[in-house]
Amino acid sequence: MEPTTNAKSAGITPANVAATQKVRDVKISPDTRHIVYQVVPFYKGPERMTSEVWIAETDIAESARLLTDGLFNDRVAVFHPSGDSVIFLSDRKLPGKAKDLHRLFLSTLDEGLYDPQYLDLGRGVHSFDISPDGRYLAFSSARESPVQVVSSSDPRMFDSQKSSVGLWVYDFQTKDTISIHGIDSARHIESFTWSPDSLEILYRSRWSQETEYSEMKIILQRISIIPGSSPVTVGTYPRSPSGPNIWLGSGHVLDLQNYEPDNVLDARTLFVHSTAASFSNDTGKTEGLLRLYGDTEDAVRIVNMHTMNRIKHAGSGMVAVEVCTDVDTHIDAVYFSGNTMTRTSITVLPIFRTLENAIWFGAWDAQYSHDPATGKGTFVAAVVLSSGIRNEPPNVWSFRVEETPETELSSGTEVLNVSETLSSTRRKLSSHLQWLKTAAAVHVQVIHWLAEDGTELSGLVRTSGAMPNHPLPTVLFIHGGPYR
Repeated sequence: MEPTTNAKSAGITPANVAATQKVRDVKISPDTRHIVYQVVPFYKGPERMTSEVWIAETDIAESARLLTDGLFNDRVAVFHPSGDSVIFLSDRKLPGKAKDLHRLFLSTLDEGLYDPQYLDLGRGVHSFDISPDGRYLAFSSARESPVQVVSSSDPRMFDSQKSSVGLWVYDFQTKDTISIHGIDSARHIESFTWSPDSLEILYRSRWSQETEYSEMKIILQRISIIPGSSPVTVGTYPRSPSGPNIWLGSGHVLDLQNYEPDNVLDARTLFVHSTAASFSNDTGKTEGLLRLYGDTEDAVRIVNMHTMNRIKHAGSGMVAVEVCTDVDTHIDAVYFSGNTMTRTSITVLPIFRTLENAIWFGAWDAQYSHDPATGKGTFVAAVVLSSGIRNEPPNVWSFRVEETPETELSSGTEVLNVSETLSSTRRKLSSHLQWLKTAAAVHVQVIHWLAEDGTELSGLVRTSGAMPNHPLPTVLFIHGGPYR
């Protein structure tokens, strides 16, 4: 729960700092009416970590309220595609140790009950993803024993002491857990996603769970969930992409890689592939490959915006992209009409832009909802924002952007820089970390200068509100194109 703040404990005190919380893992419901998110302590307690799941109504200010009781480590909450329930990871079966899934039906809350249902998957959960049709749940879990990888001749190989992670599927209807046997049991599953038709899983694997192996060859494969199926190799990467792949209804497969994948450090870029394309050798490149962003901007996170039965056109797909430019960040909706590999088949609409505030470490979500009855579409973003300039602590904000004739998604049309034509409503949904408002104000000023090669760089100068003429110690974070 939120720590209390009074006159004696206002501002930056040891008690307030120790009780500081993080607001993260924002998710929007399929009908865009609700938002769930996690509130977790910055620092682990003396016994074990506990965290809470909160829920808010998208269009009602200050509507955030506790969804779980906060007595356990409840986290990574998502809405079931049906919208009737929330599924989350928790240690309530074995506090401090277990990683199990629970399902909380929202109707029980309406009836004044609180009854999360334990999903008996037969093993602990590392990560999970629900199929678009809502019938299946793919999840990764540690295999029974570590796979030892030792090589005396190859200096790139390390001795693995961790159990590799495999892949399983849970059927909500039959309540059976199915092992995906065709996957190489010697490899570690680092990420996975469902096909749009809920019949296949696209997954990436590497030799072991240790971080070192993310800098080695990564294999991308697809496999049917039908028993007895064998994996099909789609391609390879020279190192792990950032975040999971996204497989769109348009047929495209998207990932975030370095602009030049072979470069160890480079601007993060949105790569667009076709599932039928073959990746050449270890470069992660394909014929007809599209790269978006990465020249002067960084694409740092992507989210699938299309939920089942809420798409604009059959065979289309849409993602939201968090993009860093200079010291600001914006979220674009990128729409793909048909499985083509040309720039003119893509529509880009900015749906949110920071203004004297910042997105809290990737804590945001976005959805597109199309109403067939009215023919109207709506973009919804839920963002955890904070502002040093306005002395505002991190909290959840919602942004509902109505589709207009000028911004209507259509085939074969590229639309850029049209944010002035988007009509939006914004609401502050939560009021966490209020003690930060009582801390001494910090004045922040954006400055620009030229590097030796003529590149314009940006930074922030912070000064104390109590001592405006005395600069504070500052850490410079080079941000935007390439921020690395």
